[in-house]
Order: sequence, then structure tokens, then C-alpha cells
Amino acid sequence: EECPKQDDAPGSGEAFRLSKELTLLQLYCDSGAYNFMSRFWLVAGADARGARPIAFPSPEGKADATLTNPDYDPKRGVLSFFAKGRGVGDCGVMGEYAWTGARFELASWAQMLECAGVPGENGGWPALWRTRR
Repeated sequence: EECPKQDDAPGSGEAFRLSKELTLLQLYCDSGAYNFMSRFWLVAGADARGARPIAFPSPEGKADATLTNPDYDPKRGVLSFFAKGRGVGDCGVMGEYAWTGARFELASWAQMLECAGVPGENGGWPALWRTRR
């Protein structure tokens, strides 16, 4: 119900083991021309009916359960996102959430609100939030 365009076709979701008892569940919920939105839940044990939705905080203190163009790196325990303002990716919002062993915490946030041909990779956009690594 929380993912209006979700279906049960192969490839409509992914699961990542975070610990022996905890799994990160990703469901693809919607898409546009170059943005693909997903929602995430934490599942304890094997019963997905008890899944808890994850709310990802922004630097302003707002929380959203949806990430755009997300990518989870299980080796680093980092969930990144990149919400493109337009297809070439020269504006929008990007960031990372790090798994702490209990929850995902904001690790970085950069945004470029004006589409001016500046790529966001490698620190090209103003950083609004960055943790020490």
C-alpha cells in the first residue's frame, strides 16, 4: 500500500542482510524519466509482516521514507541516493546514510538547486552535511 506502483514481478525489490537477525528490505515504488524511487524497511528475523519502515532524516530535521536512485553498498554499510533535478545530473540532491548497527544515520548531504552544468560527484556541489570518516 505504501508503494503505489509496486508489483510482485522479479526485480521489484531487494533484501540485504545487515546482521544475523536483521534484514534491509528495499521495494521499488515509483519512477520518472531518470529518477527511481524506493522505500526501505527493517525486518527482524524471517517474518516480513513485522517490518519497520525507515525514515531517513535530512539536515533540516525532516524525515522521508523514500530515497531516489538509491544504492546500498553492503561492504561499507552505506546507503546512497541521488535525486536528479534533470537527466544530465548537474543539479539535485545527493547523500549517504551509514548503518550504525542499530539504524541508518545521515553521513553526507550535498545539493545543487541551480542546474548550471556542475557535476555532483567528487565534491562539486555544496555540502550541507558531512561526517568525519
